[in-house]
Amino acid sequence: MQSRLDTTTFSEWPRGCWPTDRQRLLMAACLLADERDARTAWDAWLAAEPLFGSDAASNHLLPLMLARLEAWGGFEAERRQIVGLLRYYWLFQQLLKRGLESALDTLAAADVDTLLLKGAALAAGTYRDGHRPMNDLDILVRRDQADAAIEALVATGWTPRFPDPGRFMRVVHACCFGHPSGIELDLHVSPFHERPLTPSGFHTIAAAGERVLIGRRPALVPCPADQFLFTCAHGMRHADVAPFRWLVDACLLLRRHADRFDWERLRERTMLHRLALPVAATLRFLADDLKTPVPPDVLQWAASPPASVLDRIEFASVTSRPRATHVLWHNLLPKALLHRRLRRAGVRLPWHAFFPLVVFLGPPFAPHWAAAVRSAARDLRDGLVGLLLAPIRARRGQVVTLGGLTPDRLEGFHMPERWSDGTLFRWSSPRAVVVFDCQPGDYDAVLTLLPARAWSGDLEHSLRLDLNGHALRILSGAGDRVRTVLDRDMFGPPGTQRMTIRCAAWGAATGDRRPLGISLATVELSRRAA
Repeated sequence: MQSRLDTTTFSEWPRGCWPTDRQRLLMAACLLADERDARTAWDAWLAAEPLFGSDAASNHLLPLMLARLEAWGGFEAERRQIVGLLRYYWLFQQLLKRGLESALDTLAAADVDTLLLKGAALAAGTYRDGHRPMNDLDILVRRDQADAAIEALVATGWTPRFPDPGRFMRVVHACCFGHPSGIELDLHVSPFHERPLTPSGFHTIAAAGERVLIGRRPALVPCPADQFLFTCAHGMRHADVAPFRWLVDACLLLRRHADRFDWERLRERTMLHRLALPVAATLRFLADDLKTPVPPDVLQWAASPPASVLDRIEFASVTSRPRATHVLWHNLLPKALLHRRLRRAGVRLPWHAFFPLVVFLGPPFAPHWAAAVRSAARDLRDGLVGLLLAPIRARRGQVVTLGGLTPDRLEGFHMPERWSDGTLFRWSSPRAVVVFDCQPGDYDAVLTLLPARAWSGDLEHSLRLDLNGHALRILSGAGDRVRTVLDRDMFGPPGTQRMTIRCAAWGAATGDRRPLGISLATVELSRRAA
Protein backbone atom coordinates (compact mmCIF):
# COMPACT_ATOMS: atom_id res chain seq x y z
CA MET A 1 0.00 0.00 0.00
CA GLN A 2 1.36 3.38 -0.94
CA SER A 3 2.00 5.36 2.24
CA ARG A 4 0.20 8.68 2.56
CA LEU A 5 1.06 9.07 6.22
CA ASP A 6 4.46 9.09 7.89
CA THR A 7 6.04 10.94 10.76
CA THR A 8 6.78 13.95 8.55
CA THR A 9 3.03 14.68 8.49
CA PHE A 10 2.92 15.05 12.26
CA SER A 11 3.00 18.50 13.81
CA GLU A 12 6.16 19.46 15.70
CA TRP A 13 5.94 18.76 19.43
CA PRO A 14 8.78 18.51 21.94
CA ARG A 15 9.58 15.40 23.94
CA GLY A 16 8.89 15.23 27.65
CA CYS A 17 5.17 14.71 28.08
CA TRP A 18 4.44 14.20 24.37
CA PRO A 19 4.40 10.81 22.63
CA THR A 20 7.25 9.64 20.42
CA ASP A 21 6.80 9.30 16.66
CA ARG A 22 6.21 5.56 17.05
CA GLN A 23 3.54 6.13 19.72
CA ARG A 24 1.89 8.74 17.50
CA LEU A 25 1.64 6.21 14.68
CA LEU A 26 -0.29 3.86 16.96
CA MET A 27 -2.56 6.70 18.09
CA ALA A 28 -3.24 7.56 14.44
CA ALA A 29 -4.00 3.91 13.65
CA CYS A 30 -6.52 3.74 16.51
CA LEU A 31 -8.17 7.13 16.21
CA LEU A 32 -7.96 8.64 12.72
CA ALA A 33 -11.39 8.75 11.09
CA ASP A 34 -9.88 8.19 7.63
CA GLU A 35 -9.56 4.40 7.31
CA ARG A 36 -6.83 4.60 4.68
CA ASP A 37 -4.62 6.86 6.79
CA ALA A 38 -5.30 4.69 9.86
CA ARG A 39 -4.27 1.56 7.91
CA THR A 40 -1.09 3.22 6.68
CA ALA A 41 -0.20 4.29 10.22
CA TRP A 42 -0.83 0.74 11.50
CA ASP A 43 1.38 -0.78 8.80
CA ALA A 44 4.19 1.66 9.62
CA TRP A 45 3.85 1.03 13.38
CA LEU A 46 3.77 -2.75 13.03
CA ALA A 47 6.76 -2.80 10.67
CA ALA A 48 9.00 -1.07 13.23
CA GLU A 49 8.78 -3.72 15.98
CA PRO A 50 6.89 -6.86 17.08
CA LEU A 51 3.37 -6.31 18.36
CA PHE A 52 4.31 -6.39 22.06
CA GLY A 53 7.87 -5.13 21.65
CA SER A 54 6.98 -1.57 22.56
CA ASP A 55 6.29 0.25 25.82
CA ALA A 56 3.50 -0.59 28.26
CA ALA A 57 1.57 2.57 27.34
CA SER A 58 1.31 1.34 23.73
CA ASN A 59 0.14 -2.09 24.90
CA HIS A 60 -2.71 -0.37 26.79
CA LEU A 61 -3.87 1.14 23.50
CA LEU A 62 -3.96 -2.08 21.46
CA PRO A 63 -7.52 -3.13 22.49
CA LEU A 64 -8.81 -0.08 20.59
CA MET A 65 -7.40 -1.65 17.40
CA LEU A 66 -9.48 -4.82 17.65
CA ALA A 67 -12.57 -3.62 15.74
CA ARG A 68 -10.43 -2.10 12.99
CA LEU A 69 -8.35 -5.24 12.50
CA GLU A 70 -11.51 -7.33 12.26
CA ALA A 71 -12.89 -4.94 9.62
CA TRP A 72 -9.64 -4.85 7.62
CA GLY A 73 -8.97 -8.57 7.70
CA GLY A 74 -5.56 -10.12 7.08
CA PHE A 75 -4.23 -9.56 10.62
CA GLU A 76 -5.44 -12.80 12.21
CA ALA A 77 -2.25 -13.42 14.24
CA GLU A 78 -2.23 -9.87 15.62
CA ARG A 79 -5.99 -10.02 16.28
CA ARG A 80 -5.61 -13.22 18.33
CA GLN A 81 -2.78 -11.68 20.37
CA ILE A 82 -4.86 -8.57 21.11
CA VAL A 83 -7.85 -10.72 22.10
CA GLY A 84 -5.59 -12.50 24.61
CA LEU A 85 -4.37 -9.16 25.94
CA LEU A 86 -7.95 -7.91 26.21
CA ARG A 87 -8.93 -10.97 28.24
CA TYR A 88 -6.07 -10.29 30.63
CA TYR A 89 -7.13 -6.64 31.02
CA TRP A 90 -10.79 -7.67 31.43
CA LEU A 91 -9.98 -10.07 34.26
CA PHE A 92 -7.95 -7.41 36.08
CA GLN A 93 -10.76 -4.91 35.50
CA GLN A 94 -13.19 -7.25 37.28
CA LEU A 95 -10.87 -7.38 40.28
CA LEU A 96 -10.60 -3.59 40.26
CA LYS A 97 -14.36 -3.22 39.94
CA ARG A 98 -14.93 -5.38 43.03
CA GLY A 99 -12.37 -3.35 44.94
CA LEU A 100 -14.02 -0.12 43.80
CA GLU A 101 -17.47 -1.27 44.92
CA SER A 102 -16.04 -2.25 48.30
CA ALA A 103 -14.20 1.07 48.73
CA LEU A 104 -17.27 3.10 47.73
CA ASP A 105 -19.41 1.15 50.20
CA THR A 106 -16.84 1.77 52.94
CA LEU A 107 -16.67 5.50 52.27
CA ALA A 108 -20.44 5.82 51.99
CA ALA A 109 -20.84 4.11 55.37
CA ALA A 110 -18.48 6.76 56.83
CA ASP A 111 -20.61 9.56 55.26
CA VAL A 112 -17.76 10.59 52.95
CA ASP A 113 -18.73 12.20 49.62
CA THR A 114 -16.96 10.56 46.66
CA LEU A 115 -16.33 11.21 42.99
CA LEU A 116 -14.59 8.82 40.56
CA LEU A 117 -11.56 10.12 38.67
CA LYS A 118 -9.34 9.10 35.75
CA GLY A 119 -9.61 5.48 34.57
CA ALA A 120 -12.53 4.50 36.79
CA ALA A 121 -14.61 7.46 35.59
CA LEU A 122 -13.62 7.01 31.94
CA ALA A 123 -14.28 3.27 31.92
CA ALA A 124 -17.74 3.85 33.37
CA GLY A 125 -18.89 6.62 31.03
CA THR A 126 -16.64 7.07 27.98
CA TYR A 127 -15.08 3.70 27.08
CA ARG A 128 -18.42 1.94 26.77
CA ASP A 129 -16.75 -1.12 25.21
CA GLY A 130 -14.61 -1.73 28.31
CA HIS A 131 -11.36 -1.12 26.43
CA ARG A 132 -9.87 1.24 29.02
CA PRO A 133 -7.16 -0.67 30.96
CA MET A 134 -6.44 0.62 34.47
CA ASN A 135 -3.59 -0.01 36.88
CA ASP A 136 -5.38 1.32 39.98
CA LEU A 137 -8.46 3.13 41.24
CA ASP A 138 -8.84 6.87 41.77
CA ILE A 139 -11.43 8.37 44.13
CA LEU A 140 -11.80 12.07 44.97
CA VAL A 141 -13.05 13.13 48.43
CA ARG A 142 -13.51 16.51 50.08
CA ARG A 143 -10.40 17.84 51.81
CA ASP A 144 -12.30 18.27 55.08
CA GLN A 145 -13.34 14.59 54.93
CA ALA A 146 -9.89 13.17 54.13
CA ASP A 147 -9.16 12.01 57.70
CA ALA A 148 -12.50 10.22 57.94
CA ALA A 149 -11.90 8.56 54.55
CA ILE A 150 -8.42 7.39 55.61
CA GLU A 151 -9.74 5.99 58.88
CA ALA A 152 -12.54 4.10 57.12
CA LEU A 153 -10.24 2.60 54.48
CA VAL A 154 -7.61 1.51 57.01
CA ALA A 155 -10.31 -0.13 59.15
CA THR A 156 -11.38 -2.29 56.19
CA GLY A 157 -7.94 -3.58 55.22
CA TRP A 158 -6.48 -0.85 53.00
CA THR A 159 -2.86 -0.01 53.87
CA PRO A 160 -1.41 3.47 53.15
CA ARG A 161 1.87 3.45 51.21
CA PHE A 162 3.22 6.37 53.28
CA PRO A 163 3.40 6.77 57.05
CA ASP A 164 0.98 9.28 58.55
CA PRO A 165 -1.23 9.59 55.42
CA GLY A 166 -3.31 12.38 56.98
CA ARG A 167 -0.27 14.62 57.26
CA PHE A 168 0.95 13.53 53.84
CA MET A 169 -2.34 14.49 52.18
CA ARG A 170 -2.22 17.99 53.62
CA VAL A 171 0.63 18.57 51.15
CA VAL A 172 0.05 16.32 48.15
CA HIS A 173 -3.03 15.82 46.02
CA ALA A 174 -3.38 12.08 46.71
CA CYS A 175 -2.12 9.13 48.73
CA CYS A 176 -1.87 5.51 47.56
CA PHE A 177 -3.44 2.61 49.49
CA GLY A 178 -2.84 -1.08 48.90
CA HIS A 179 -5.26 -3.96 49.48
CA PRO A 180 -4.51 -7.61 50.34
CA SER A 181 -6.18 -8.59 47.04
CA GLY A 182 -3.31 -6.89 45.20
CA ILE A 183 -5.09 -3.79 43.90
CA GLU A 184 -4.22 -0.18 44.69
CA LEU A 185 -6.36 2.90 45.29
CA ASP A 186 -5.32 6.54 45.05
CA LEU A 187 -7.36 8.66 47.46
CA HIS A 188 -7.43 12.22 46.09
CA VAL A 189 -8.24 15.52 47.74
CA SER A 190 -7.70 17.34 44.43
CA PRO A 191 -7.83 16.27 40.77
CA PHE A 192 -4.77 18.50 40.16
CA HIS A 193 -1.19 17.97 41.30
CA GLU A 194 -0.40 21.49 42.49
CA ARG A 195 -3.81 23.13 42.78
CA PRO A 196 -5.70 22.45 46.01
CA LEU A 197 -9.43 21.90 45.79
CA THR A 198 -11.63 23.47 48.46
CA PRO A 199 -14.82 21.74 49.70
CA SER A 200 -16.86 24.28 47.71
CA GLY A 201 -14.80 23.39 44.62
CA PHE A 202 -15.65 19.73 45.19
CA HIS A 203 -19.36 20.58 45.37
CA THR A 204 -19.13 22.55 42.10
CA ILE A 205 -17.68 19.50 40.32
CA ALA A 206 -20.18 17.15 41.95
CA ALA A 207 -23.16 19.36 41.04
CA ALA A 208 -22.34 18.99 37.33
CA GLY A 209 -21.40 15.31 37.70
CA GLU A 210 -23.23 12.33 36.25
CA ARG A 211 -24.49 9.13 37.85
CA VAL A 212 -23.11 5.77 36.68
CA LEU A 213 -23.36 2.22 37.95
CA ILE A 214 -20.33 0.33 39.27
CA GLY A 215 -21.78 -3.18 39.44
CA ARG A 216 -24.98 -2.55 41.34
CA ARG A 217 -23.69 0.49 43.15
CA PRO A 218 -24.39 4.06 41.93
CA ALA A 219 -21.38 6.36 41.72
CA LEU A 220 -20.67 9.90 40.56
CA VAL A 221 -18.28 10.86 37.74
CA PRO A 222 -17.33 14.38 36.56
CA CYS A 223 -19.05 15.80 33.49
CA PRO A 224 -17.11 15.42 30.19
CA ALA A 225 -15.82 19.02 30.28
CA ASP A 226 -14.41 18.58 33.80
CA GLN A 227 -12.93 15.19 32.91
CA PHE A 228 -11.20 16.76 29.92
CA LEU A 229 -9.70 19.46 32.14
CA PHE A 230 -8.48 16.92 34.72
CA THR A 231 -7.03 14.73 31.95
CA CYS A 232 -5.00 17.61 30.49
CA ALA A 233 -3.75 18.77 33.89
CA HIS A 234 -2.76 15.30 35.08
CA GLY A 235 -1.37 13.90 31.83
CA MET A 236 0.78 16.80 30.68
CA ARG A 237 3.75 16.11 32.93
CA HIS A 238 7.22 15.02 31.93
CA ALA A 239 8.05 11.31 31.81
CA ASP A 240 11.02 9.59 30.18
CA VAL A 241 8.58 7.40 28.28
CA ALA A 242 5.42 9.43 27.77
CA PRO A 243 2.30 7.69 29.19
CA PHE A 244 0.30 9.04 26.25
CA ARG A 245 -2.95 7.32 27.25
CA TRP A 246 -4.17 10.73 28.47
CA LEU A 247 -4.24 12.09 24.91
CA VAL A 248 -6.39 9.17 23.79
CA ASP A 249 -8.69 9.77 26.77
CA ALA A 250 -8.98 13.46 25.83
CA CYS A 251 -9.73 12.59 22.20
CA LEU A 252 -12.49 10.12 23.09
CA LEU A 253 -14.03 12.53 25.60
CA LEU A 254 -14.51 15.04 22.77
CA ARG A 255 -15.73 12.51 20.21
CA ARG A 256 -18.06 10.37 22.30
CA HIS A 257 -19.67 13.32 24.10
CA ALA A 258 -19.61 15.72 21.14
CA ASP A 259 -23.38 16.33 21.22
CA ARG A 260 -23.32 17.59 24.82
CA PHE A 261 -19.76 18.71 25.49
CA ASP A 262 -19.89 22.02 27.39
CA TRP A 263 -17.14 24.11 25.76
CA GLU A 264 -18.05 27.20 27.74
CA ARG A 265 -17.68 25.32 31.04
CA LEU A 266 -14.31 23.96 29.93
CA ARG A 267 -13.05 27.45 29.15
CA GLU A 268 -14.47 28.90 32.38
CA ARG A 269 -13.01 26.15 34.62
CA THR A 270 -9.69 26.27 32.76
CA MET A 271 -9.27 29.96 33.47
CA LEU A 272 -10.40 29.54 37.09
CA HIS A 273 -7.63 27.02 37.77
CA ARG A 274 -5.06 28.80 35.55
CA LEU A 275 -4.60 25.78 33.28
CA ALA A 276 -4.96 27.51 29.91
CA LEU A 277 -1.55 26.32 28.64
CA PRO A 278 -2.02 22.54 29.06
CA VAL A 279 -5.63 22.64 27.83
CA ALA A 280 -4.74 24.76 24.78
CA ALA A 281 -1.76 22.54 23.91
CA THR A 282 -3.92 19.41 24.14
CA LEU A 283 -6.60 20.90 21.90
CA ARG A 284 -4.01 21.90 19.28
CA PHE A 285 -2.46 18.42 19.32
CA LEU A 286 -5.81 16.68 18.96
CA ALA A 287 -6.87 18.94 16.11
CA ASP A 288 -3.52 18.79 14.25
CA ASP A 289 -2.50 15.15 14.65
CA LEU A 290 -5.75 13.24 15.24
CA LYS A 291 -8.10 15.47 13.22
CA THR A 292 -10.45 15.75 16.20
CA PRO A 293 -13.27 18.28 15.60
CA VAL A 294 -12.83 21.38 17.76
CA PRO A 295 -15.00 24.52 17.33
CA PRO A 296 -13.18 27.30 15.41
CA ASP A 297 -13.56 29.84 18.22
CA VAL A 298 -12.05 27.37 20.71
CA LEU A 299 -9.11 26.69 18.37
CA GLN A 300 -8.62 30.43 18.00
CA TRP A 301 -8.49 30.73 21.81
CA ALA A 302 -6.08 27.76 21.99
CA ALA A 303 -3.72 29.36 19.48
CA SER A 304 -2.89 32.12 21.96
CA PRO A 305 -4.14 31.17 25.43
CA PRO A 306 -4.05 33.84 28.15
CA ALA A 307 -1.38 32.97 30.73
CA SER A 308 0.82 34.88 33.13
CA VAL A 309 4.61 34.67 33.21
CA LEU A 310 4.38 32.47 36.33
CA ASP A 311 1.92 30.16 34.55
CA ARG A 312 4.39 29.78 31.68
CA ILE A 313 7.32 29.07 34.01
CA GLU A 314 5.29 26.45 35.88
CA PHE A 315 4.13 24.85 32.61
CA ALA A 316 7.72 24.62 31.34
CA SER A 317 8.85 23.17 34.68
CA VAL A 318 6.36 20.28 34.82
CA THR A 319 6.39 19.35 31.12
CA SER A 320 10.13 19.26 30.42
CA ARG A 321 13.01 17.21 31.78
CA PRO A 322 15.33 19.36 33.90
CA ARG A 323 19.07 18.98 33.42
CA ALA A 324 19.34 18.20 37.14
CA THR A 325 17.24 15.06 37.60
CA HIS A 326 16.97 14.70 41.39
CA VAL A 327 13.38 14.58 42.61
CA LEU A 328 13.96 17.76 44.64
CA TRP A 329 14.62 19.80 41.50
CA HIS A 330 11.61 18.27 39.78
CA ASN A 331 9.34 19.21 42.65
CA LEU A 332 10.81 22.38 44.12
CA LEU A 333 9.06 25.04 42.01
CA PRO A 334 5.70 23.26 41.58
CA LYS A 335 5.50 22.37 45.28
CA ALA A 336 6.53 25.88 46.33
CA LEU A 337 3.59 27.16 44.25
CA LEU A 338 1.37 24.55 45.87
CA HIS A 339 2.44 25.74 49.33
CA ARG A 340 1.47 29.28 48.36
CA ARG A 341 -1.92 28.12 47.04
CA LEU A 342 -2.59 26.01 50.14
CA ARG A 343 -2.01 29.04 52.37
CA ARG A 344 -4.42 31.05 50.23
CA ALA A 345 -6.98 28.24 50.65
CA GLY A 346 -6.59 28.43 54.43
CA VAL A 347 -4.32 25.38 54.91
CA ARG A 348 -1.50 26.59 57.19
CA LEU A 349 1.54 24.38 56.84
CA PRO A 350 5.01 25.57 57.94
CA TRP A 351 7.93 25.21 55.53
CA HIS A 352 9.86 22.84 57.79
CA ALA A 353 6.93 20.39 57.71
CA PHE A 354 6.28 20.89 54.02
CA PHE A 355 9.62 20.36 52.30
CA PRO A 356 10.48 16.88 53.62
CA LEU A 357 7.34 15.71 51.85
CA VAL A 358 8.49 17.34 48.61
CA VAL A 359 10.98 14.49 48.26
CA PHE A 360 8.55 11.92 49.75
CA LEU A 361 10.50 11.18 52.91
CA GLY A 362 9.14 9.34 55.89
CA PRO A 363 10.05 10.11 59.50
CA PRO A 364 12.56 10.69 60.97
CA PHE A 365 12.89 13.60 58.55
CA ALA A 366 16.11 15.31 59.62
CA PRO A 367 18.81 12.78 58.56
CA HIS A 368 16.97 11.79 55.38
CA TRP A 369 16.35 15.42 54.50
CA ALA A 370 20.02 16.35 54.89
CA ALA A 371 21.06 13.40 52.69
CA ALA A 372 18.46 14.37 50.07
CA VAL A 373 19.74 17.95 49.94
CA ARG A 374 23.35 16.77 49.55
CA SER A 375 22.35 14.38 46.77
CA ALA A 376 20.32 17.08 45.03
CA ALA A 377 23.27 19.52 45.26
CA ARG A 378 25.59 16.97 43.62
CA ASP A 379 23.02 16.39 40.91
CA LEU A 380 22.66 20.12 40.26
CA ARG A 381 26.43 20.54 40.13
CA ASP A 382 26.76 17.72 37.58
CA GLY A 383 23.94 19.20 35.51
CA LEU A 384 25.48 22.68 35.47
CA VAL A 385 28.92 21.30 34.63
CA GLY A 386 27.37 19.32 31.80
CA LEU A 387 25.63 22.44 30.53
CA LEU A 388 28.88 24.45 30.55
CA LEU A 389 30.85 21.68 28.84
CA ALA A 390 28.18 20.92 26.25
CA PRO A 391 29.57 23.32 23.57
CA ILE A 392 33.08 21.88 23.99
CA ARG A 393 31.80 18.31 23.83
CA ALA A 394 29.70 19.15 20.79
CA ARG A 395 32.84 20.18 18.93
CA ARG A 396 34.86 17.16 20.03
CA GLY A 397 32.10 14.59 19.87
CA GLN A 398 29.77 12.90 22.32
CA VAL A 399 29.74 10.12 24.91
CA VAL A 400 26.34 8.42 25.21
CA THR A 401 26.06 6.63 28.57
CA LEU A 402 23.55 3.82 28.28
CA GLY A 403 22.90 3.54 32.01
CA GLY A 404 21.66 7.12 32.27
CA LEU A 405 20.03 7.51 28.85
CA THR A 406 16.29 8.19 29.01
CA PRO A 407 14.08 5.32 27.81
CA ASP A 408 12.56 7.40 25.00
CA ARG A 409 16.01 7.29 23.32
CA LEU A 410 16.23 3.49 23.46
CA GLU A 411 14.45 0.60 21.78
CA GLY A 412 14.99 -3.05 22.59
CA PHE A 413 17.09 -2.53 25.74
CA HIS A 414 16.56 -4.01 29.18
CA MET A 415 16.60 -1.89 32.34
CA PRO A 416 19.93 -0.37 33.48
CA GLU A 417 22.13 -2.55 35.69
CA ARG A 418 25.33 -1.96 37.63
CA TRP A 419 28.49 -4.00 37.04
CA SER A 420 30.63 -5.10 40.00
CA ASP A 421 32.90 -2.05 39.58
CA GLY A 422 29.90 0.31 39.73
CA THR A 423 29.62 0.94 35.96
CA LEU A 424 26.07 1.39 34.70
CA PHE A 425 25.16 -0.53 31.55
CA ARG A 426 22.20 -2.03 29.72
CA TRP A 427 21.76 -5.38 28.08
CA SER A 428 20.46 -5.02 24.56
CA SER A 429 18.16 -7.54 22.98
CA PRO A 430 19.43 -9.20 19.77
CA ARG A 431 18.04 -6.14 17.96
CA ALA A 432 18.20 -2.75 19.65
CA VAL A 433 18.37 0.95 18.76
CA VAL A 434 20.11 3.92 20.39
CA VAL A 435 18.82 7.38 19.38
CA PHE A 436 21.29 10.20 20.03
CA ASP A 437 21.76 13.92 19.43
CA CYS A 438 24.75 14.65 17.25
CA GLN A 439 25.52 17.17 14.54
CA PRO A 440 26.23 15.64 11.11
CA GLY A 441 29.93 15.01 10.50
CA ASP A 442 32.64 12.37 10.22
CA TYR A 443 33.17 10.47 13.48
CA ASP A 444 35.13 7.61 14.94
CA ALA A 445 32.85 5.55 17.17
CA VAL A 446 33.73 3.19 20.03
CA LEU A 447 31.18 0.93 21.74
CA THR A 448 32.26 -0.05 25.25
CA LEU A 449 30.98 -3.46 26.34
CA LEU A 450 31.04 -5.05 29.77
CA PRO A 451 32.97 -8.32 30.17
CA ALA A 452 29.80 -10.42 30.33
CA ARG A 453 30.07 -10.86 26.57
CA ALA A 454 33.39 -9.65 25.19
CA TRP A 455 34.42 -9.35 21.56
CA SER A 456 36.48 -12.51 21.40
CA GLY A 457 34.11 -15.43 20.92
CA ASP A 458 31.06 -15.56 18.65
CA LEU A 459 30.32 -11.83 18.79
CA GLU A 460 32.67 -10.84 15.96
CA HIS A 461 30.84 -13.24 13.65
CA SER A 462 27.32 -11.96 14.36
CA LEU A 463 27.51 -8.29 15.41
CA ARG A 464 26.10 -5.89 12.83
CA LEU A 465 25.72 -2.11 13.17
CA ASP A 466 23.99 0.50 11.05
CA LEU A 467 23.28 4.23 11.31
CA ASN A 468 19.96 5.43 9.93
CA GLY A 469 19.85 2.38 7.66
CA HIS A 470 23.48 2.71 6.45
CA ALA A 471 25.62 -0.32 7.27
CA LEU A 472 28.65 0.48 9.45
CA ARG A 473 31.98 -1.23 8.87
CA ILE A 474 33.44 -2.63 12.08
CA LEU A 475 37.14 -1.79 11.99
CA SER A 476 38.25 -3.78 15.01
CA GLY A 477 37.20 -5.33 18.24
CA ALA A 478 39.36 -5.97 21.24
CA GLY A 479 38.01 -7.27 24.52
CA ASP A 480 35.39 -4.78 25.60
CA ARG A 481 35.73 -2.19 22.80
CA VAL A 482 34.28 -2.26 19.28
CA ARG A 483 35.39 0.41 16.80
CA THR A 484 33.60 1.71 13.73
CA VAL A 485 33.31 4.94 11.71
CA LEU A 486 30.36 7.22 10.89
CA ASP A 487 30.35 9.28 7.69
CA ARG A 488 28.62 12.62 7.21
CA ASP A 489 26.27 11.36 4.50
CA MET A 490 24.78 8.79 6.90
CA PHE A 491 23.33 11.44 9.22
CA GLY A 492 19.78 12.65 9.39
CA PRO A 493 18.49 15.84 11.08
CA PRO A 494 20.04 16.58 14.51
CA GLY A 495 18.49 14.58 17.33
CA THR A 496 17.29 11.71 15.12
CA GLN A 497 20.41 9.56 14.64
CA ARG A 498 19.46 5.89 15.09
CA MET A 499 22.24 3.38 15.62
CA THR A 500 20.83 -0.15 15.25
CA ILE A 501 22.62 -3.06 16.89
CA ARG A 502 22.01 -6.63 15.72
CA CYS A 503 23.70 -9.80 16.94
CA ALA A 504 23.02 -13.44 17.69
CA ALA A 505 21.16 -14.07 20.94
CA TRP A 506 23.32 -15.07 23.88
CA GLY A 507 22.36 -17.37 26.75
CA ALA A 508 23.91 -16.37 30.06
CA ALA A 509 25.44 -19.10 32.20
CA THR A 510 23.54 -17.67 35.18
CA GLY A 511 20.25 -18.89 33.74
CA ASP A 512 19.07 -15.40 32.69
CA ARG A 513 16.03 -16.03 30.51
CA ARG A 514 15.96 -12.61 28.86
CA PRO A 515 16.79 -12.32 25.13
CA LEU A 516 20.31 -10.89 25.44
CA GLY A 517 22.46 -9.19 22.85
CA ILE A 518 25.40 -7.12 24.11
CA SER A 519 26.13 -5.52 27.49
CA LEU A 520 26.58 -1.90 26.39
CA ALA A 521 27.94 0.80 28.71
CA THR A 522 28.80 3.73 26.40
CA VAL A 523 28.90 4.84 22.78
CA GLU A 524 31.72 7.35 22.30
CA LEU A 525 31.77 9.54 19.19
CA SER A 526 34.90 11.54 18.32
CA ARG A 527 35.12 13.91 15.36
CA ARG A 528 37.67 12.94 12.75
CA ALA A 529 40.10 15.61 11.63
CA ALA A 530 39.21 17.13 8.25
